[in-house]
Amino acid sequence: MTGLWSQGSAAIKSMVDELAERLGRSVVVNDPLVRQMYASRHFNDEDPARVRAVLHHEPGIGVAEYILGLGVDRWQQSGRVPAEPGLELFLRLCVPLRAQGEFLGMLMVIDADESLTASEVRDIETTAAALAAQLSVMTTDHRLDERASVVRRLLSPSAADRESAAEQLSLWGFRNRPHVVVTLVEVSSPLHNEAQLKLALRTAQGQVESASKIRGMGAVSGQRADFVQQWLSPPDPGQLQDQGGRLRDTLVRALGASARCVVGIGSAVGGTTEALLSRRQAHIALRAARCLDWTNGIGVWDELGEYAPLLCISDELPPGTRAERALQAIEAHETGFKLCETLAVYLDEAGNVTRAAKALNLHRTSLYYRLKQIQEITGMDLDSGTDRLALHLQLRLRDISASELRFSTDE
Repeated sequence: MTGLWSQGSAAIKSMVDELAERLGRSVVVNDPLVRQMYASRHFNDEDPARVRAVLHHEPGIGVAEYILGLGVDRWQQSGRVPAEPGLELFLRLCVPLRAQGEFLGMLMVIDADESLTASEVRDIETTAAALAAQLSVMTTDHRLDERASVVRRLLSPSAADRESAAEQLSLWGFRNRPHVVVTLVEVSSPLHNEAQLKLALRTAQGQVESASKIRGMGAVSGQRADFVQQWLSPPDPGQLQDQGGRLRDTLVRALGASARCVVGIGSAVGGTTEALLSRRQAHIALRAARCLDWTNGIGVWDELGEYAPLLCISDELPPGTRAERALQAIEAHETGFKLCETLAVYLDEAGNVTRAAKALNLHRTSLYYRLKQIQEITGMDLDSGTDRLALHLQLRLRDISASELRFSTDE
């Protein structure tokens, strides 16, 4: 495959250079995220945005978002990208590169004075069609698909699939040793289609699989990726948090600030054959990353505390528990907000009146008065450990539900 990829790259470079010479203009092929893949020599027609892209190997978030905001990924034919002085971007002709309906990138030719002739535009479009076909062939990476298939079998509910996948990984040097961690990454963006999100996730996959100290392998599917990694020693939650941050940073750089990326990370398990357990934990941690603000979008199973079992509760849990009705009664009271806050702090402080009063900046007498109100409104006994536990859990479940509703609304 490497030989075929090298041949394909050479063919594309040749087509780009020949077109540039015929036009007497610089020609660039960008990937679906507007990152430069191939470029001809310049003919003194470059703009500052093009120069920055060459020097820094990326278009810059502003340029990429501007071009993608025009919907070029949905264009079915060539069009012009208007100049944008604020980005130091000259007008350019853009031809989307498509093969079998898939958006593979774009061919760009700067045309600041709009002097391209109809014949030259046809030449550009003809070359673009050939480039798209070549890119389509090159992006069919069978080895990558094979690795992804093994990862999926490793995380399958079938014990036989997991055993055979572990054997295959062992043949590839990925031994059945401890400290195996599964990480799930999920990304969405209003500016990008699924192909672009997949390409960004493949970038993160490359980061995982090329790491020198932590062996890793991944599988990308739609807007989500599964990564299986084998640490040399047991990672602590801080290390896992840092790695999740690096993965998210990679995706934000590729997609821009409009992208939403969340990461869920399981705990380290005893070997590749036990990876499914870490994957199940990572799935719950991903839910936490979506709905709990304090995770900052990176959920680590070992840091979820009491939220871990609560997040495992089915969405089909019947509503109307006694504790839920109690909270609804408090919220309906004229001082409901203050009473809910008082109850939450009191329970978080394990029923310690002195600490709760200090946290709320209240006199103990005022706190006792509020607690009495809560008991009268709800019929719950705050001296009862069972009632306190039920109310505390219901408050946590309410946090999860409210945040998940906000997340789905944002989507």
